Amino acid sequence: MRTTRITRSTRAGLLFPMSRVKTQMKKKCSSKKMRIGWGASAYMTAVLEYMTGEMIELSGNSCRDNKRKRISPRDIMLAVRNDDELNTLLPNVVIPGAGIMPSILAIHRPPAAGCRVATIAKKSPRKQSLAKMDSNATKHTKAAQVRPPLRVSKAKRKATASGSSMGLTQLSDRTLLSGVKLTVAAGDIALVQCNAVVIPSSSDFSLGGQVASHINRVSGGRLQKELKAYPHRSIASGGAALVKCNQMRGCQFEAAIFCNGPSWGDAASAIALLEETTKNCLARAQKSGMKSIAFPAIGSGVGNFPKQTAVETILRAISGYLKSKEQILTDIVFVLHDQQSIDVYVTELGRLQE
Repeated sequence: MRTTRITRSTRAGLLFPMSRVKTQMKKKCSSKKMRIGWGASAYMTAVLEYMTGEMIELSGNSCRDNKRKRISPRDIMLAVRNDDELNTLLPNVVIPGAGIMPSILAIHRPPAAGCRVATIAKKSPRKQSLAKMDSNATKHTKAAQVRPPLRVSKAKRKATASGSSMGLTQLSDRTLLSGVKLTVAAGDIALVQCNAVVIPSSSDFSLGGQVASHINRVSGGRLQKELKAYPHRSIASGGAALVKCNQMRGCQFEAAIFCNGPSWGDAASAIALLEETTKNCLARAQKSGMKSIAFPAIGSGVGNFPKQTAVETILRAISGYLKSKEQILTDIVFVLHDQQSIDVYVTELGRLQE
């Protein structure tokens, strides 16, 4: 009599295939020449099945709360980030198409219960008419007065037109315990008014990147001429080099800090190298006595870092560096141009823990 074949997963009471899990474990451990037993694959399969069931349950709850019938990547992301254990297990995982965590800065939140809220009392019709007569009389009196025109300096007009004193549109800011102000701004990094601008590059000071090529184009090729006069011709991985830019046409900054950042590959080493790159840029500015520095979205461009991972790493590196040393720096500005980067930077800056 022919018997039905029973799989190992069925014997172990699992739904996930143990054989496939064992094959993947062998591939990962092939270079280390390790033997993988069926007990290890059974344990790993059980863990994966439990985690998947947990995430599906939490995602389904999120989907139901939002009155949807289909689980989307955003529901999975909300389930992971709102669960302490899953968030600790998957801190650097970015789910494509999931967006970012909803967050409202404390400055924009409504006042808590018990706070005094100013109220406007209603005026009687007689008082309203008297107030209207007084306002009309005041208008006629002011119109009769002849006042000399106000004179505003060119620098003030320029700052007012741009929306901030640094030539950018400020979106969010935060002052750390060290006294250093972190600002998220939108605008053209070539026109930012600060002491130094960070330019992502390669080991040979290449100007092929988006930020470097844009600044070189705005300056009329002057940045390339400054590099030719620079004595050193290479940057170590994770290192930074400061190049003076005193007479660059169309640019407001005094120096450019070229950094050789990492590319996204091995997550642990890439994150550590991005932290080192950020700290080296700050150290270069600090050593030269500069008080303000502007960062583009380093790492998440040519480096292919997930945006949220790059932002968390950069902010963590800046916070750690500012704690360790006495600071000359007073302003650090993140100059961005795409909405996705702006959303991530604003959210993570509000969540930064010192």
